[in-house]
Amino acid sequence: MLAMGFMGMFAPPQNRDPDETRRTYLRHLNELRRTALDNAAAQRAHEEHRHPAPGDLWALVPTDRLWERGAEDADALHVRLGTGPAPLCTPLEVGEQGAPEDLDPVCAVALRHTVRSVGTVPDLPVVLNLAAFGHLSVAGPGAGDQVRAIVAQLVFHHGPEAVGVEVRGDTTGWAWVKWLPHARAPHAAAFRVLVVDGITTTGTEDFLDDDSLTCVIEVGTGAPTALRTRARDEGLALTAADRLIAHTDGGREDLGVPDAMSPRAAATLARATASCRRPGHGRGAVANDLPALLGLDGPDGLGGAHPPRLWRDPPAERLTVPIGITRGSGPAVPVTLDLRESAEGGMGPHGLCIGATGSGKSELLRTLVVALAATHSPEQLNFVLVDFKGGATFLGLEELPHTSAVITNLQEEAVLVERMHDAISGELHRRQEVLRAAGGLSGVAEYEALRARRPGLEPLPALVIVVDEFSELLSAHPDFADLFVAVGRLGRSLHVHLLLASQRLEEGRLRGLDSHLSYRIGLRTFSAAESRQVLGVPDAHSLPRAPGAGLLRSGPEAITGFQAAYVSGPLPAAPEAPSIADAASVTRGRRRVRLFDGTDAGASVPGVTNAPVSGRKGVSAPGEEVLSAAGEGTVSGEAGERPTVLEAVVEAAVASADGRSAHRIWLPPLPERVELAGVVESPGPLQVAVGVIDRPYHQRQDPMILDFSVGDGHLAIAGGPKSGKTTALRTVVTALAATHTTTQIRCYIIDSGRDLATLARLPHVAGRAGRGEMERARRVLDEVTAVIEDHPGGSPAAHTFLVLDGWHTLSGELEDRLDQVARIVADGPAAGVHVLISTVRWPSLRPAIRDLISTRLELRLAEAMDSLLNRKAQQKLPAAPGRGLTADCEPVLWAAANTQDIGHVTAVTEASGQPPVEPLRELPELLDRAALAPAAGSLIPLGVGGPRLTTQSWDTTECAHLVCVGSSGSGKSTMLAGVLAGITELGRDAARIVLLDPRRAHLGAVAEEMLAAYAANSAAVRGVLADTVVTLRERLPGQDITPARLAARDWWAGPEIFLVVDDADLIDDHEFAGIVELLPHGRDIGLHLVLARKAGGFSRAAFRPLLSGVRDQNPAAVVLDSDRDDGTIFGVKPAARAPGRAQLAGVGVLQVAVPAKSAGTSGAGGGERA
Repeated sequence: MLAMGFMGMFAPPQNRDPDETRRTYLRHLNELRRTALDNAAAQRAHEEHRHPAPGDLWALVPTDRLWERGAEDADALHVRLGTGPAPLCTPLEVGEQGAPEDLDPVCAVALRHTVRSVGTVPDLPVVLNLAAFGHLSVAGPGAGDQVRAIVAQLVFHHGPEAVGVEVRGDTTGWAWVKWLPHARAPHAAAFRVLVVDGITTTGTEDFLDDDSLTCVIEVGTGAPTALRTRARDEGLALTAADRLIAHTDGGREDLGVPDAMSPRAAATLARATASCRRPGHGRGAVANDLPALLGLDGPDGLGGAHPPRLWRDPPAERLTVPIGITRGSGPAVPVTLDLRESAEGGMGPHGLCIGATGSGKSELLRTLVVALAATHSPEQLNFVLVDFKGGATFLGLEELPHTSAVITNLQEEAVLVERMHDAISGELHRRQEVLRAAGGLSGVAEYEALRARRPGLEPLPALVIVVDEFSELLSAHPDFADLFVAVGRLGRSLHVHLLLASQRLEEGRLRGLDSHLSYRIGLRTFSAAESRQVLGVPDAHSLPRAPGAGLLRSGPEAITGFQAAYVSGPLPAAPEAPSIADAASVTRGRRRVRLFDGTDAGASVPGVTNAPVSGRKGVSAPGEEVLSAAGEGTVSGEAGERPTVLEAVVEAAVASADGRSAHRIWLPPLPERVELAGVVESPGPLQVAVGVIDRPYHQRQDPMILDFSVGDGHLAIAGGPKSGKTTALRTVVTALAATHTTTQIRCYIIDSGRDLATLARLPHVAGRAGRGEMERARRVLDEVTAVIEDHPGGSPAAHTFLVLDGWHTLSGELEDRLDQVARIVADGPAAGVHVLISTVRWPSLRPAIRDLISTRLELRLAEAMDSLLNRKAQQKLPAAPGRGLTADCEPVLWAAANTQDIGHVTAVTEASGQPPVEPLRELPELLDRAALAPAAGSLIPLGVGGPRLTTQSWDTTECAHLVCVGSSGSGKSTMLAGVLAGITELGRDAARIVLLDPRRAHLGAVAEEMLAAYAANSAAVRGVLADTVVTLRERLPGQDITPARLAARDWWAGPEIFLVVDDADLIDDHEFAGIVELLPHGRDIGLHLVLARKAGGFSRAAFRPLLSGVRDQNPAAVVLDSDRDDGTIFGVKPAARAPGRAQLAGVGVLQVAVPAKSAGTSGAGGGERA
């Protein structure tokens, strides 16, 4: 505004020159005129820059002027109608002039001329705000050119997300609209403009009352129509001829000269803008299309023929991405989520998202992950995606190279929850260790600065942890709150970001987390209280039911309404330039060229309806492939399925990663089964890998190595039924055989069942005893004991492994060998003997055994309270075979050795020429007495047995008497026949036999010169016993026998008397009364009682005089097959045995020798006195 002085116009004072006063005033006016003209020139330049002539717009397309206005700008929808006069932007203001007679005429005239000449600026752009006029009607001969100029300005100044253009009616002058990006998706634009040409509107047209249309522009002829009438009443009616006339209530108003644009000029502008795309981060990116928001639309974007190369340039703002557009009555603008901490201008590293069922919560989480992945490389950003229920939320995102872990189904697998806890805790620890190793840095920001100077440092990308249904996770596992608090506390410096999402938020569920959750996202909530708890306001409860509508709170008062982008829908198609190959191949097959109308073959023209089609233009026959200038040929009637935005971003990310991937903080959970072939190895002697240890805290899965070269070298495994104990032992034995030669190890196996039977095929296995083979089991123990005894102070060439599977069962069947097993465990390590033992419960192992086994491993126990390792860890073990705990309480999966593995190891061992180990020595089923070692002195061979399977003899000097007990058919008579043969070998001078044989089993079996008497019936027995008692009593020492003679036993002479009684149970005990009295003096008088009887009823007979007297003399006892119900027999536990197989009391198992058929003759049947 220019101020005008008036003092010079009044008559000059008497003391001043009038001419000088006039000259001064006129100079002042001239200066004001010059200033006004300068302002007018600046005003003209400014207005013409803001509103250039429509004919000049095509030349400005390559500049930054294209689409410079956004929907939110103040000059949005401002268009130029033409040129006309306009007031000067700095008008001349003339104050109160006073009375005319007081004015100087010359100065007054000069003032009026100056005001008229500079008060108005001619030919300035006449500008109209279309947003203020819902209906615009232009008539007259220049109406079409005028409206084309308006539309041209709209599409030049505004992007397709701001303005959408549609044409209805006569499209003769509007074919160029097909090239406009604004006509491809007009419904998605913030402002919709409809051009109506050649339609005589009657008021019934639907577009007249369409609230989604911002402005309806009519190209009219001047004839009265409903649209022109509504424009006069509610909008603006214009006539474009030589002058532009506006029809108002006040009459006709001349606005100036109208602008005009021919169809050819409009087509030139449209073609120039056809390939343009709005950058994703531009001011006007308001279409709720994530590729467009990210700048990944267009021919070279996600919708192109090939996936774009992502991450060529670093993101404009780290961890800042759009997630949708604003909601509300105002212009839509992008809504971004900034995960940086507040010190960097962000919203904070951690946040909370709450949304009811159907609110679009899962889609919002997918959108955020996709947006971050599209703008950040795997070296800049990694994800941990957690879905407590199911796994649909992050389906497909596991293929992203950024994804460190996708953890799902936590509700069904409690063990996965513990693994996730350890994995996240371990990642926090790892990052702290990396910072410490880099020089004690305080945070990742310093580390990245150091890495810029030292490129060799490993990247430490930001980690975004997204947890869906966290509220249910905290309900089931409250201890996770402490982990989330730790992430919230340490995440700022470690660049670990946490986003917790849930359908609802219960009171007190956050407990300590609230202060760390800086930004809040509220989708539609179940109640106003939940909305108030999350956002501080109840508004989220009243959000529309459409998915994706939400509120973002990024500060104490900053709440933004938004509509989330949708990434699970098909990717919008991007037009492509026609290829030379397609153009060159138009003559091949049925492919032909059609004129581009903005669509694929057979589709309608975007933005244009009722487009005329002449002949076959734009029409293809069924199945005919059509080439258009818009891109690749398409087959009519066959529309290919387009990938979703999520799939397109994943594909592009994988292609752009070039092999780069996220740091794996989550390894897949242990599988249900792992084969031994996948883990077997031997790091050193007596070391084998037999399973996989799960170490989520250290982000590793390592082989479980058993080292039998350290400590005592024993192994104990406890596990409940069907927990995999037998499989574990089979794996250990197979792994040892696969990694060691037969000269290095040998194995003995005692199996309470039959599951280890296949191990007997291995050349390394010396022997196996299964269910019902306790005699062989005892042989195994004896053999191993012999190894210890043979190498008491040094290791043998081969280490011996004793496998005891099912000790809880074996301990009952080998009760008499418990001390022997304890000795093996105690003394075995010094002799290279290792015990591998399994049981269902630790208490079933005697402390004398358990305490000497340092390596104790557990499978899942029936009662976790029985655990000796860690009861809490035991409770968390899954109920699956092979899952257990190491000695350090780490979860482990035992490998499984199958029959094929055992066969392969056997074949490889045999092919390498290794000799099999010496097999377990066992008693023969039939033993010829001739095979026994020759007897010496007073020894009478009985058979082969004992721990070392040597000849076992009856030493008559140590045990004066011998008792043989067994069931019918067990071999008692054979046993006596062997004894008789042994006595016969002593010779007639040393021994004589008195044989009581009620069943005549030994008739003729004893040489006559050895037989003192023979009795087979009761009378003969009575007489023979009486005579024997008389003879023996004569040998009793008298009072005159000195001790020296007693020791020398020289007061009598003659052979030893062997009273051999077979089937003693058939002879009454009272017949032996005299013999019983002499039993204590047996050594002094040369009496040896050899007694054989049945086992049945032995427990009662043992208290009768005969057996009671014999027992008091500690006889040698041979127990053959007998019933368990008979009770202990001379300290031997009865058992079922094969004929001829016996238990020699105090020695062990015995195979009774079978003597050759005697050639001697029998004695007198009635008995004969020697």
